Amino acid sequence: MLLKQYVKKKLSIPLAVFLSFLLTIHMVFLLNLVSNNNIYPSPAQQFNRESFKSILANPSHFPATSRSPLRLSQHLRHPPTAEECIGVSPDSPVVAPAPVLDYKNMNYSLMPLSSLRPSYKFQPADMDVASSRPLVTILTPFYNTGPLIHDAARCVFGQSLQLFQWIIVNDGSTKPESVAALDQYRNSDPRILVIDLPKNKGLPGARNEGIAKAAGKYLLLLDPDDMIEPTYLEKAVWFLETHPDFAMAGAWSVGFAYNHYVWMNGFQQGDRNLRENTITVATVMKTDVLRSVGGFDEKLTTGMEDWDLWMRMADNGHWGYTIEEFHFWYRVSPPGKWSMISNATLFNNYVEERKVRYSK
Repeated sequence: MLLKQYVKKKLSIPLAVFLSFLLTIHMVFLLNLVSNNNIYPSPAQQFNRESFKSILANPSHFPATSRSPLRLSQHLRHPPTAEECIGVSPDSPVVAPAPVLDYKNMNYSLMPLSSLRPSYKFQPADMDVASSRPLVTILTPFYNTGPLIHDAARCVFGQSLQLFQWIIVNDGSTKPESVAALDQYRNSDPRILVIDLPKNKGLPGARNEGIAKAAGKYLLLLDPDDMIEPTYLEKAVWFLETHPDFAMAGAWSVGFAYNHYVWMNGFQQGDRNLRENTITVATVMKTDVLRSVGGFDEKLTTGMEDWDLWMRMADNGHWGYTIEEFHFWYRVSPPGKWSMISNATLFNNYVEERKVRYSK
């Protein structure tokens, strides 16, 4: 018994020394590894919020493969911020996540400005370039629309494509509330141009005034009470840039307000457009092509002016494509606002006259 205790006591001392030696070598190895990579603070430096910020502020502390903002963000397992995205080439598309709109079980409260949606603070990398050489002109006719234009404005400024010109044509508005709402956008951004007409010309006439001043290669028709998804401009322009045979690009739409529906039709319906207008008004088109066909027919002040334009474009050899995603939210008005549409006789006469003109 005494012999066993003696052996254990004698052996425990060299064993403890040997283990301490291994532990020391291991610690030295780890310290050298960390100091050579310069990724983390030294053991004497407290790793707190401030030290973490200092690492973020000095990307040179990271390996060369992690020094770009995007790779740095991936290394730290957080997505790039809006500030990190500024300066990225416009040739690199930015895709903002959006909820999947299930047309079979539609949630009509999930509009682009819903509090349930994520928000994105896009801004141009160079405001001078964005205002002097816009890629697309957003054209909005305005007549006594009132505060509803604020919703359209939030959709415009929330676009992932920020190289735009926004033309608002004040078509002789007379209501003080509407004029006050519109005045908030005068001189508020160099990309905004407000055109004041001395008297009301009607929707097609107001649009033609804006078309004459459009500086963008492309033009989007956006009425002041409607809304669009944050990536609509980007996707429509990207399609037209990569498919030069097309002159227009639209999207599926969602109706809201007075009535609710989903609309999954458009250019792909072909000659069905001779019988009904399946193309949404918020369509992106080539500006020079729009001008070449004469813009809108200013006599059609009670409706159908966009339908007539689509058929005139097709009659001149210009066609479009409808993106099969919901990007346009159309505010449905009560019956009677557009007499050409609400009055069955006027509607049928219009359809028959257009069939004769364009079905040759």
